[in-house]
Amino acid sequence: MCFSFNVVDGSGNSRYSKGCLHTDDMVALTCKTRQLKSRGANSGSYSGSCCQGDLCNNGSFPTLAPKPCSGAREAPWLPIWVPLCVLGLLVLLLAAAARVLLVRRSYRRQTAALLAANDVFYGDELRISAAGDSTLRKEQT
Repeated sequence: MCFSFNVVDGSGNSRYSKGCLHTDDMVALTCKTRQLKSRGANSGSYSGSCCQGDLCNNGSFPTLAPKPCSGAREAPWLPIWVPLCVLGLLVLLLAAAARVLLVRRSYRRQTAALLAANDVFYGDELRISAAGDSTLRKEQT
């Protein structure tokens, strides 16, 4: 079994190789994958062909799949998700601010109610009276 391969590494260097294999393990390993397409700007690719017979790989080398266009393309979801994320953050900030204001208002009402509720707090145990006249009985002599 003979082979011919065209290999391009990640930096763009091309290597061509031809040869013949004599063991079944090497044939299975080499001829199993005939082509690997480039998946990114710096990834490599290869293309190969295997044939059976003497000097069957004497022709030209296999051609590589075309590289993907290197121009930056805009994601189709970007114009939709960016404003939605910003809007979500604004709603979250407004909800947090409203919660802080409600907690402060509730705290003020609770403290004002506690300060104004002295009658309920002290009950009948404490009464205020005018200063001056004593409430004690005077002894007569």
